[in-house]
Amino acid sequence: MNFLEEIKDRILVGDGAMGTYLLTRGVGPGRNFEALSLTDPAVVRAVHQEYVAAGADLIETNTFGANRIRLRAGGYGRQAAKINRAAARLAREAAGDKVLVAGAVGMIPAPDREPLSSKSPAGKELREAYREQIGALAEGGVDLIILETFEEWENLSLALQAARDFAPLPVVAQMAHSHRGLIIFGPTAEDYCRRALAAGAAVFGSNCGGGFASVREVLRGAARVEGATLSAFANAGVPELVQGRIIYPAEPEYFARKCLELLPLGARLVGGCCGTTPRHIRALRRALDRRVPPSARSRPRPAAAAPPPPSLRLSAEGGFLAGLRRDRLPIIVEIDPPASPELERVIEGAVAVKNAGADAVSMAENPLAALRVGPISAGAEVRRRAGIQVIPHLTTRDHSVLGLQSLLLGAAVGGLEAVLAVTGDPVGKGDGTENRGVFAINSIHLAGLADQLNRGHLFSGKALARPTDLSIGVAFNANAVNLKAEVAKLRKKVAAGARFAMTQPVFSAGRVREVTAACAGVEVMIFIGIYPLISPANAEFMANEVPGITIPEEVKSRLAAAGDRAARRRAGLEIAAELIEEIKGEIDGLYLVSPLNLWSIPRELVRRVRSGEKTKTLD
Repeated sequence: MNFLEEIKDRILVGDGAMGTYLLTRGVGPGRNFEALSLTDPAVVRAVHQEYVAAGADLIETNTFGANRIRLRAGGYGRQAAKINRAAARLAREAAGDKVLVAGAVGMIPAPDREPLSSKSPAGKELREAYREQIGALAEGGVDLIILETFEEWENLSLALQAARDFAPLPVVAQMAHSHRGLIIFGPTAEDYCRRALAAGAAVFGSNCGGGFASVREVLRGAARVEGATLSAFANAGVPELVQGRIIYPAEPEYFARKCLELLPLGARLVGGCCGTTPRHIRALRRALDRRVPPSARSRPRPAAAAPPPPSLRLSAEGGFLAGLRRDRLPIIVEIDPPASPELERVIEGAVAVKNAGADAVSMAENPLAALRVGPISAGAEVRRRAGIQVIPHLTTRDHSVLGLQSLLLGAAVGGLEAVLAVTGDPVGKGDGTENRGVFAINSIHLAGLADQLNRGHLFSGKALARPTDLSIGVAFNANAVNLKAEVAKLRKKVAAGARFAMTQPVFSAGRVREVTAACAGVEVMIFIGIYPLISPANAEFMANEVPGITIPEEVKSRLAAAGDRAARRRAGLEIAAELIEEIKGEIDGLYLVSPLNLWSIPRELVRRVRSGEKTKTLD
């Protein structure tokens, strides 16, 4: 049988667990399970035969940990190749010529003492161990290799490199994650899938982890990769400790139903991991046969993964970005919440900039660690009364992961359709000398946390009755000395879920062009920050006391030469207007900051931009 042809023609049923099932058959936990292929081959053969009888189209060898590094602990390190060859032959005997045999290769934990790469000593050691194991499995007659329960890309990459030495043996690459699905601190399932396929895997999927929730989330992300063939081997639920024993709660019929739910996501190979038994596989076989009659199972099926169901997220961009007009330059105006629970002036400003043509109001959260009304509660009121989109800033400085989720859900309840994920300014003394900040996660993680809510589940893995529809924004320091490093950080934010960025204020067209050139190819909408300075003192404060701000000397000189207070404000407004006029045809959008929260100044800039657009249209 040819694995690649079979998986294109029909949905394949894999087998279930080996290790946890051996425990139920009386094999003591102190024994080396992989060595049983030499010391007690009858019990291993019997397990394979049970899975074949249950209806599995594919069975895995008893070699999850059969590499020289793991086997050393039990004194079998030098017999790694022998154990793998024996395990492959046992599975081959049980499979006959109508069931596929997959050589199982589990992740080898890497030492923490050094970075893992193909050139590091630890990386070379792991690659050779994988190569020895895969080579022995190939000699034993397996049809394919399954790399399973990998938790990090660097390790999976080494195993894929080793597997390439034995091409054309097909490879299934499976990753495992906790019950919350893909960890928000790392790449997405889509990223992992693309990398694995590019590195030589024929199939990408998920196994083990935290039950169906984690496997489902991996498949949801991987299904976005066009043409990907996917696999899923879920546990029999999330394990629990009952009277000293680890119990997997999912009954066979429930397990089968949940497996069928993975098929619309593109799963072509479906089986079981920890806690599953031949009973679970038999139930899956029956359920699949009822869904797809035997007479139709051999008919060709498209290999391309199905796209995620539309219900998984309301829009790819989030509500704010999706609702922007495409015929004009988008403009965000920052109007920060007050320090007291009196919003009338803020609402007045929001209405004024909306009438001038602004698309949204941005509201910072305790800027410079100075206490303000919370931007989500204030933003919801502004949204309701002013009828304009509001983008509240949310800092990881002031909240735990639990609190951040609560606030994001509250934003959705309040009708807000965007959020700016920021780490937050250093606390310093601020308005609370003993407040040291939380900083449980950073802005990259927060963007990922918001993206998880958009995809319909909490950090805990619990599903939401309705996903959020937030456009996820992040900050970008356009004045960074190392612009390349700042762009690299932006790419990580985009990978986590960010869809737009708002920059620190920029005061020169040259710098704007440097930013746009550096960010070319980054799939994110960038709103360039513009700050209308109102005095030389204001410029000195911004340049010396606000992080990430650089002001050219010619701007400072022009303000100083302007004359009285009113003249200086006019000069600052003209400097900002001239800069906007020079760059507006080269940027995605504008982010206008209100100096000292004086919204009347950016309102005038909005009017000028919109007036120019009307004139241009008439021409």
